[in-house]
Amino acid sequence: MLSIWIYWYFINVSSTKWYFIKNERNKLSDIKFKNDIVKIDIRRIEWEINDNLSYNPNSSLTGKVLLLNNNSELTMR
Repeated sequence: MLSIWIYWYFINVSSTKWYFIKNERNKLSDIKFKNDIVKIDIRRIEWEINDNLSYNPNSSLTGKVLLLNNNSELTMR
């Protein structure tokens, strides 16, 4: 009886632990994916700014400001 209880206890603990680890890994994967999207958006905006500078070297960039919204979306104003 004791061996059955020990077996059940360790199986239960290990399965619960792996369940929570799996959930946290999924959350981390989602966060990494969103971070990669933001990096791509930042790189695209940098390319646009560099292209604008190369075509119009006399233009000023004082009116262009990058803002990061609460939803992690980049906008130019």
